[in-house]
Amino acid sequence: MLLKTLVLSVLLAGALLKVAEACKGCVELDELTFDKLIPRFPFTLVKFDVAYPYGDKHEAFSSFAQDVAEVNDLLVGLVGIKDYGDKDNAELGKLYQVTEKDFPAIKLINRLAPNKWIDYPADLPVTVDNIKSFVREHSNLYIGLAGCLEEFDRLAGRFMEALTRGEKEAQEVLQEAQVEEKKFNGEENSGKMYIAIMQRVLEKGVDFLTTERERVKSLQGKKLSDGKKQLLEHRLNILAAFKSTVSVKTEL
Repeated sequence: MLLKTLVLSVLLAGALLKVAEACKGCVELDELTFDKLIPRFPFTLVKFDVAYPYGDKHEAFSSFAQDVAEVNDLLVGLVGIKDYGDKDNAELGKLYQVTEKDFPAIKLINRLAPNKWIDYPADLPVTVDNIKSFVREHSNLYIGLAGCLEEFDRLAGRFMEALTRGEKEAQEVLQEAQVEEKKFNGEENSGKMYIAIMQRVLEKGVDFLTTERERVKSLQGKKLSDGKKQLLEHRLNILAAFKSTVSVKTEL
Protein backbone atom coordinates (compact mmCIF):
# COMPACT_ATOMS: atom_id res chain seq x y z
CA MET A 1 0.00 0.00 0.00
CA LEU A 2 2.83 2.35 0.92
CA LEU A 3 4.60 1.56 -2.35
CA LYS A 4 1.42 2.20 -4.34
CA THR A 5 0.94 5.55 -2.63
CA LEU A 6 4.55 6.49 -3.33
CA VAL A 7 4.22 5.59 -7.01
CA LEU A 8 1.02 7.63 -7.33
CA SER A 9 2.70 10.59 -5.66
CA VAL A 10 5.62 10.44 -8.09
CA LEU A 11 3.28 10.20 -11.07
CA LEU A 12 1.23 13.14 -9.81
CA ALA A 13 4.35 15.23 -9.26
CA GLY A 14 5.51 14.41 -12.78
CA ALA A 15 2.15 15.39 -14.22
CA LEU A 16 2.20 18.69 -12.36
CA LEU A 17 5.69 19.45 -13.61
CA LYS A 18 4.57 18.79 -17.17
CA VAL A 19 1.69 21.23 -16.67
CA ALA A 20 4.05 23.87 -15.33
CA GLU A 21 6.37 23.38 -18.30
CA ALA A 22 3.51 23.52 -20.81
CA CYS A 23 3.61 27.31 -21.09
CA LYS A 24 6.01 27.67 -24.01
CA GLY A 25 7.20 31.22 -24.43
CA CYS A 26 6.63 32.02 -20.75
CA VAL A 27 9.36 32.83 -18.24
CA GLU A 28 8.90 31.62 -14.68
CA LEU A 29 9.47 34.51 -12.29
CA ASP A 30 10.02 34.45 -8.55
CA GLU A 31 10.89 36.81 -5.74
CA LEU A 32 14.58 36.74 -6.72
CA THR A 33 14.32 37.13 -10.50
CA PHE A 34 11.26 39.38 -10.81
CA ASP A 35 13.01 42.71 -10.28
CA LYS A 36 15.99 41.61 -12.38
CA LEU A 37 13.96 40.83 -15.49
CA ILE A 38 11.09 43.35 -15.47
CA PRO A 39 13.35 46.39 -16.17
CA ARG A 40 14.84 44.66 -19.23
CA PHE A 41 11.62 44.83 -21.26
CA PRO A 42 9.40 47.82 -22.08
CA PHE A 43 6.35 45.76 -21.12
CA THR A 44 5.77 42.59 -19.12
CA LEU A 45 2.57 40.58 -18.98
CA VAL A 46 2.49 38.48 -15.82
CA LYS A 47 0.06 35.80 -14.72
CA PHE A 48 -0.08 35.22 -10.98
CA ASP A 49 -1.50 31.77 -10.38
CA VAL A 50 -1.22 28.58 -8.37
CA ALA A 51 2.17 26.88 -8.45
CA TYR A 52 1.03 24.29 -11.00
CA PRO A 53 -1.59 25.99 -13.22
CA TYR A 54 -3.88 24.13 -15.60
CA GLY A 55 -7.19 24.53 -17.39
CA ASP A 56 -8.58 26.63 -20.24
CA LYS A 57 -7.31 29.96 -18.90
CA HIS A 58 -3.76 28.67 -18.56
CA GLU A 59 -3.90 27.15 -22.04
CA ALA A 60 -5.10 30.47 -23.48
CA PHE A 61 -2.26 32.31 -21.73
CA SER A 62 0.23 29.74 -23.02
CA SER A 63 -1.09 30.07 -26.58
CA PHE A 64 -0.80 33.85 -26.29
CA ALA A 65 2.82 33.51 -25.15
CA GLN A 66 3.63 31.39 -28.19
CA ASP A 67 1.88 33.81 -30.56
CA VAL A 68 3.90 36.79 -29.29
CA ALA A 69 7.23 34.99 -29.02
CA GLU A 70 8.70 37.30 -31.68
CA VAL A 71 7.53 40.51 -29.99
CA ASN A 72 10.89 41.50 -28.52
CA ASP A 73 9.57 44.32 -26.34
CA LEU A 74 7.20 42.09 -24.38
CA LEU A 75 8.10 39.59 -21.67
CA VAL A 76 5.44 37.02 -20.78
CA GLY A 77 5.92 35.71 -17.27
CA LEU A 78 4.40 33.32 -14.76
CA VAL A 79 4.48 33.69 -11.00
CA GLY A 80 3.45 30.51 -9.19
CA ILE A 81 2.27 31.19 -5.64
CA LYS A 82 2.22 28.47 -2.99
CA ASP A 83 -0.01 28.63 0.08
CA TYR A 84 1.87 25.85 1.82
CA GLY A 85 5.41 25.03 2.94
CA ASP A 86 7.72 27.98 2.37
CA LYS A 87 4.86 29.81 0.62
CA ASP A 88 6.96 30.62 -2.43
CA ASN A 89 6.21 34.01 -4.04
CA ALA A 90 3.50 34.81 -1.50
CA GLU A 91 5.16 38.16 -0.73
CA LEU A 92 5.35 38.96 -4.44
CA GLY A 93 1.63 38.28 -4.67
CA LYS A 94 0.96 40.66 -1.78
CA LEU A 95 3.09 43.35 -3.41
CA TYR A 96 0.90 43.16 -6.53
CA GLN A 97 -2.30 42.86 -4.48
CA VAL A 98 -3.11 39.32 -5.57
CA THR A 99 -5.13 36.99 -3.37
CA GLU A 100 -5.99 33.34 -3.93
CA LYS A 101 -9.52 34.20 -5.06
CA ASP A 102 -8.03 36.32 -7.87
CA PHE A 103 -6.21 33.41 -9.55
CA PRO A 104 -5.35 33.68 -12.31
CA ALA A 105 -4.52 37.39 -12.01
CA ILE A 106 -3.03 38.85 -15.19
CA LYS A 107 -1.24 42.20 -15.03
CA LEU A 108 0.51 44.38 -17.59
CA ILE A 109 3.57 46.20 -16.28
CA ASN A 110 5.26 49.15 -17.96
CA ARG A 111 8.90 49.26 -16.87
CA LEU A 112 8.69 53.04 -16.52
CA ALA A 113 5.97 52.68 -13.90
CA PRO A 114 6.27 49.18 -12.41
CA ASN A 115 4.15 50.12 -9.40
CA LYS A 116 1.25 51.28 -11.57
CA TRP A 117 0.33 48.06 -13.32
CA ILE A 118 -2.85 47.52 -15.33
CA ASP A 119 -5.14 44.66 -14.30
CA TYR A 120 -6.74 42.38 -16.85
CA PRO A 121 -10.51 42.92 -16.40
CA ALA A 122 -11.99 40.34 -14.04
CA ASP A 123 -15.18 40.10 -16.13
CA LEU A 124 -13.35 39.60 -19.44
CA PRO A 125 -13.02 35.94 -20.50
CA VAL A 126 -9.40 34.80 -20.68
CA THR A 127 -8.95 34.01 -24.37
CA VAL A 128 -6.01 34.48 -26.71
CA ASP A 129 -7.64 37.31 -28.65
CA ASN A 130 -8.89 39.05 -25.50
CA ILE A 131 -5.38 38.99 -24.03
CA LYS A 132 -3.99 40.37 -27.29
CA SER A 133 -6.58 43.15 -27.33
CA PHE A 134 -5.80 43.98 -23.70
CA VAL A 135 -2.07 44.33 -24.38
CA ARG A 136 -2.65 46.30 -27.58
CA GLU A 137 -5.00 48.70 -25.83
CA HIS A 138 -2.60 49.50 -23.01
CA SER A 139 0.73 49.58 -24.84
CA ASN A 140 2.22 50.73 -28.13
CA LEU A 141 3.07 47.16 -29.11
CA TYR A 142 1.69 45.69 -32.30
CA ILE A 143 0.08 42.32 -31.67
CA GLY A 144 -1.99 41.05 -34.54
CA LEU A 145 -5.44 39.57 -33.98
CA ALA A 146 -6.98 36.83 -36.10
CA GLY A 147 -8.02 38.21 -39.48
CA CYS A 148 -6.05 41.44 -39.08
CA LEU A 149 -3.26 42.82 -41.26
CA GLU A 150 -0.54 44.91 -39.63
CA GLU A 151 -0.34 47.61 -42.32
CA PHE A 152 -4.12 48.00 -42.38
CA ASP A 153 -4.28 48.11 -38.57
CA ARG A 154 -1.89 51.05 -38.71
CA LEU A 155 -3.94 52.68 -41.47
CA ALA A 156 -7.08 52.24 -39.35
CA GLY A 157 -5.40 54.06 -36.46
CA ARG A 158 -4.24 56.84 -38.78
CA PHE A 159 -7.72 57.06 -40.27
CA MET A 160 -9.26 57.68 -36.85
CA GLU A 161 -6.65 60.31 -36.04
CA ALA A 162 -7.21 61.98 -39.41
CA LEU A 163 -10.95 62.19 -38.73
CA THR A 164 -10.25 64.50 -35.80
CA ARG A 165 -8.64 66.92 -38.26
CA GLY A 166 -11.29 66.70 -40.93
CA GLU A 167 -12.89 64.48 -43.54
CA LYS A 168 -10.41 65.47 -46.24
CA GLU A 169 -7.45 63.95 -44.38
CA ALA A 170 -9.47 60.83 -43.59
CA GLN A 171 -10.25 60.47 -47.30
CA GLU A 172 -6.53 60.57 -48.03
CA VAL A 173 -5.90 57.68 -45.63
CA LEU A 174 -8.75 55.77 -47.27
CA GLN A 175 -7.07 56.25 -50.64
CA GLU A 176 -3.80 54.92 -49.18
CA ALA A 177 -5.67 51.84 -47.98
CA GLN A 178 -7.15 51.30 -51.43
CA VAL A 179 -3.69 51.48 -52.98
CA GLU A 180 -2.34 49.03 -50.38
CA GLU A 181 -5.16 46.57 -51.06
CA LYS A 182 -4.35 46.51 -54.78
CA LYS A 183 -0.98 44.98 -53.92
CA PHE A 184 -2.81 41.70 -53.32
CA ASN A 185 -3.52 41.56 -57.08
CA GLY A 186 -7.10 40.40 -56.66
CA GLU A 187 -6.36 37.72 -54.06
CA GLU A 188 -8.84 37.42 -51.20
CA ASN A 189 -7.74 39.53 -48.24
CA SER A 190 -9.23 41.31 -45.24
CA GLY A 191 -7.96 44.68 -46.48
CA LYS A 192 -11.29 45.06 -48.27
CA MET A 193 -13.08 44.92 -44.93
CA TYR A 194 -10.96 47.76 -43.53
CA ILE A 195 -11.75 49.84 -46.61
CA ALA A 196 -15.48 49.13 -46.35
CA ILE A 197 -15.48 50.20 -42.69
CA MET A 198 -13.63 53.44 -43.53
CA GLN A 199 -16.19 54.21 -46.22
CA ARG A 200 -19.12 53.58 -43.87
CA VAL A 201 -17.56 55.77 -41.17
CA LEU A 202 -17.22 58.61 -43.67
CA GLU A 203 -20.85 58.12 -44.71
CA LYS A 204 -22.44 57.62 -41.28
CA GLY A 205 -19.96 59.02 -38.78
CA VAL A 206 -17.92 57.35 -36.03
CA ASP A 207 -21.10 56.09 -34.33
CA PHE A 208 -21.18 53.46 -37.06
CA LEU A 209 -18.32 51.66 -35.29
CA THR A 210 -20.36 51.23 -32.10
CA THR A 211 -23.54 50.12 -33.84
CA GLU A 212 -21.61 47.73 -36.07
CA ARG A 213 -19.89 46.10 -33.09
CA GLU A 214 -23.26 45.63 -31.43
CA ARG A 215 -24.72 44.18 -34.62
CA VAL A 216 -21.88 41.69 -35.04
CA LYS A 217 -22.01 40.65 -31.38
CA SER A 218 -25.75 40.03 -31.66
CA LEU A 219 -25.15 37.77 -34.66
CA GLN A 220 -22.55 35.79 -32.72
CA GLY A 221 -25.27 34.60 -30.37
CA LYS A 222 -27.10 32.84 -33.19
CA LYS A 223 -26.61 29.36 -34.62
CA LEU A 224 -24.02 29.78 -37.37
CA SER A 225 -21.58 27.73 -39.38
CA ASP A 226 -17.96 27.66 -38.22
CA GLY A 227 -16.97 29.70 -41.26
CA LYS A 228 -19.51 32.41 -40.48
CA LYS A 229 -18.46 32.48 -36.82
CA GLN A 230 -14.85 32.98 -37.87
CA LEU A 231 -15.82 35.77 -40.27
CA LEU A 232 -17.69 37.60 -37.50
CA GLU A 233 -14.75 37.17 -35.13
CA HIS A 234 -12.41 38.65 -37.74
CA ARG A 235 -14.78 41.58 -38.30
CA LEU A 236 -14.84 42.38 -34.58
CA ASN A 237 -11.05 42.21 -34.46
CA ILE A 238 -10.77 44.59 -37.40
CA LEU A 239 -13.30 46.97 -35.86
CA ALA A 240 -11.11 47.06 -32.75
CA ALA A 241 -8.32 48.59 -34.85
CA PHE A 242 -10.44 51.68 -35.47
CA LYS A 243 -9.55 53.74 -32.45
CA SER A 244 -7.35 56.74 -31.91
CA THR A 245 -3.76 55.75 -31.21
CA VAL A 246 -2.73 56.41 -27.62
CA SER A 247 0.90 57.38 -27.15
CA VAL A 248 2.63 55.21 -24.58
CA LYS A 249 6.16 56.01 -23.45
CA THR A 250 8.59 53.13 -23.38
CA GLU A 251 11.89 54.89 -22.86
CA LEU A 252 13.19 57.23 -20.21
